[in-house]
Amino acid sequence: MANTTFSFAAAPTTRPLLGRDRRSDRHLGACWSDYASVLGGDCSAHQARSVHPALGSLAAAIGEFVGDLGTPILPQRAPSLIGTDDCPPEATARLVIGCVDKTASLQPHLDGQLRAVRREARQRLATASRGGLGRKLWLWVTERDARMHAADALPGAALLVAPWGPDALLDLLCATVRAMALPPVVVLHDYRAPGTGLSQVSR
Repeated sequence: MANTTFSFAAAPTTRPLLGRDRRSDRHLGACWSDYASVLGGDCSAHQARSVHPALGSLAAAIGEFVGDLGTPILPQRAPSLIGTDDCPPEATARLVIGCVDKTASLQPHLDGQLRAVRREARQRLATASRGGLGRKLWLWVTERDARMHAADALPGAALLVAPWGPDALLDLLCATVRAMALPPVVVLHDYRAPGTGLSQVSR
């Protein structure tokens, strides 16, 4: 477990109902990213610190296309999103490249926004590989904008993959998470609360 990330979180006392839409109150229904955030210990839709915004945006779009067919799969797949927000800029770049490359394997004719965001991600990854304190500082300073661009663009990947059906969409989500190359996450909940325990997430 040397490369395992541990996340200490207060376990939610209730689980949200599974649904396709994002709600202001997660107990009225939660999309993929909101559901994962609750499992990760976030207490409200406005404090979703567990899920990377670009990954959450993609997962929400996939949830819309998969619909009720994906509801039984949510509890199995959603935990893989936990802890993805706490990642270096390189992981954001890998996320984008992995998602767009997977999409291009099914639909070679990408829209301009997806091509642009992948080009930006490749440039950022190349910058990171060259090292240097100045380059690393620049990556961190510009990371917020990079995440916003990715969050705006990646739902388009779900739109392009949707004609291949739910299985292809779920494969797209899994491939995107794996591309981040993050260590497994173990979420340690407070054992003093009823119904809590240890959740290990392998990506």
